[in-house]
Parts: sequence; structure tokens; C-alpha cells
Amino acid sequence: IIGVSIIYLYDNNSADNMRDKISDFIESGFVVYEVIHGERRQCDAYNDALHKYGAKCKYMAFFDCDEFLMPKIKGVNITQLLDKYFKANGNIGGVGFNWCLFGSSGYIDKPDGLVSENYVWRAADDEKTDRGSDGKRINYEKEGNDIVKSIISPRLVKYFASPHFPIYRYGYYSVNQD
Repeated sequence: IIGVSIIYLYDNNSADNMRDKISDFIESGFVVYEVIHGERRQCDAYNDALHKYGAKCKYMAFFDCDEFLMPKIKGVNITQLLDKYFKANGNIGGVGFNWCLFGSSGYIDKPDGLVSENYVWRAADDEKTDRGSDGKRINYEKEGNDIVKSIISPRLVKYFASPHFPIYRYGYYSVNQD
């Protein structure tokens, strides 16, 4: 819907029969399914995807399966939007999108429907908290909304130093979503 043409999915020891659940997408070629074993392999997966598939892609987005990119305007084609910004400044190598931590939204049990439609309460931009079903604050131990995930031009990135920090080729840099 937003202009994504292919997904390179790295399965790092999942136990939920993911491959079987998405087999139609794999067979159609929309999803390229890779398995990567071991502990803490996210950065390895990002770098493998960058080097193995980057030459085939104009842009690559690096997100986890539990992360979403939701355009503010319905019907936006993300590729066309990125073309506009990359063309306006020839030194942009990528766009960093800040995390927004979404919690339980007060639910005890998962409701029917889409995650993106049901779980709509999020921590404020400067918070690392959410409210539980009882209204009390829940503090997250992990980083908060100050972390980014990126959409990059793969020809302009050397590698990922962390899942949140691509290293750009000399003279190129990232901008934020604004």
C-alpha cells in the first residue's frame, strides 16, 4: 500500500512457524526468507541484507517484525516521498525515524483486529513509560523514543554499527523524518 515491493525477512530462531504462515508471500517472491541462527544476530542480519541485496534496491528499510512505519497521510507512496527528499539534497544517505513506544493500551487480552488500530496509546516523546490496564505507569528498562530505525539508500551506507546506527559513506548523512 505504501510502495514496498519486496521484503527481505531474516528469521532468527523464531518458534512460531513463521515460514509456514507466510509461505504464499515467499512463493510469490514478495518475501525473500532467510534464516540466521545464534544469539544477538540482528546487526549481522542487517549487514547481510545490505551487502547481499542492496545493489537490487533503490531504498531499504531496516525494521523488526514488531515495528511499524505509519505515514501520517493515507495513500502516501513512501518511494515517491523518499525520491523527493533525496533529490532535494544530494548528500542524504538515509532517513532516521524515531521510535514511538506503544504499550498495552490498557488491554489485558489481545483484542480482535489490527495491532495498528488497537494499540494506540504511546509514551510521550520524552518518556520511557506507558500506562497499564490499571492506569499505573509502567517503566521500560530499554531505550525510549530517542532510538531510530532507518530507511537508507544502500549504495550510500557502508554497514550497520548497531541496528539503530548505519555508517554512511564519506559525505553522506541521515536526516530525521521532519
